[in-house]
Amino acid sequence: MKCPPYLRPIQQTLGCADFRRFVMGNFVSLTGTWMQRVALGWLIWDLTGSGTWLGIVAAIEMLPAILISPVGGTLADRYRLRGIILLTLLGALVSSAVLFLLTVIDIITPYQIAIIVFVNGVMMGIYQPARMAFMARLLPPEDLPSGLALNSVTWNLAGFVGPLLTGLLIVHVGVSVVFAVNVLSYAAFICILSCLRSLRAIEGVRSAARPLVRELHEGVRYTIRHRGIRLILLLLLACSIGIRPLIDLMPGLVGRLSDDGATALAILVSSIGMGALAGGIVVACRGAQDLEKELGLLPLSAPGLMALAVLGFILVDALWWAALMLVVVGGALAITTVSLQAVVQLAVDREMRGRVLGLYNMVFSGGPAVGALGMGLASEMVGLEASLAAGAFVVLLVWIGVWRNRSIVSGSLRASRGHQESADP
Repeated sequence: MKCPPYLRPIQQTLGCADFRRFVMGNFVSLTGTWMQRVALGWLIWDLTGSGTWLGIVAAIEMLPAILISPVGGTLADRYRLRGIILLTLLGALVSSAVLFLLTVIDIITPYQIAIIVFVNGVMMGIYQPARMAFMARLLPPEDLPSGLALNSVTWNLAGFVGPLLTGLLIVHVGVSVVFAVNVLSYAAFICILSCLRSLRAIEGVRSAARPLVRELHEGVRYTIRHRGIRLILLLLLACSIGIRPLIDLMPGLVGRLSDDGATALAILVSSIGMGALAGGIVVACRGAQDLEKELGLLPLSAPGLMALAVLGFILVDALWWAALMLVVVGGALAITTVSLQAVVQLAVDREMRGRVLGLYNMVFSGGPAVGALGMGLASEMVGLEASLAAGAFVVLLVWIGVWRNRSIVSGSLRASRGHQESADP
């Protein structure tokens, strides 16, 4: 049967055997990650009943990305990606195993959870830039947008499956089993990555003789001077601080929607995952050329819709309506983040890729930490709903500013893309 034209980018991308294996292993690992993320929120709320603690734990897990991700990106430009990826995943596995043991013997405290999630945050701060750089090595440029989108689809499919499984396990078995499942998922992913030929083939040290701080400074200067990347990171920062903490703060929002907290939490978080799954598929059906042509329509319009949907979620008390609004939030969020990362990957100079992606991950992962902490603290005075509404309004303001300068963004990025193509041997 002939493949429809709109599915050809996906078919071509999945033709890479190593990419298929990576996607399957990543789905297993991400399902465990989502399960642990939701279970941690539930455990913290059960132990403390505090929105502040929810914000603190979310911030401690993600704040290391603010300092570690730029360093991780510089390491990705200097050393073998294989060693960085496997060692950091092993560190995350160990931290999850400790969390399981402390929970199963019932001596877990909020302070122990904070230490464990901090260690995991450090590991992920180094891992994520290396993983993103590996994606650019794994696929040719014309397949990269679809590959990034399919990777997002696995993340969001896991975001749909993981919370559902978490709700069932918490109700019928207990929260400690969720952490054990995450340990097993890390182990499976490490085994699959160890067998990837493309990961083994990537060469090692490129410029380790140069001072790391100097290379880090070069990456920051390059990013600031690139007008298109600079505006993209500003928009991503607003979305990361103003909207993405919604997921981490969700346990404190379900009480007004349903008396069955665990079930409502699973439904709402899964709704975000369902919408993001659809958004990722939309981007996956676009090749590199289509993505650049639609730059003003696709990634630069979704943040406005996302902010309005968050306000719609806050203003109602019906569970079904809240779930529908979160489907829209998830879809717009996936379109925004995947499209913007794809355009940055296509535009950035190859020797700067790791460092720019390190800064991208600093914004993407560190922004929600800042937002979750700030909203958690503000919730003690004005409530979680008012804190989230303020974040959505900030996103709308930044989005209007970037939208008015969209011609600068698209022109700058297309110029960089043309320069990269002319530099190809």
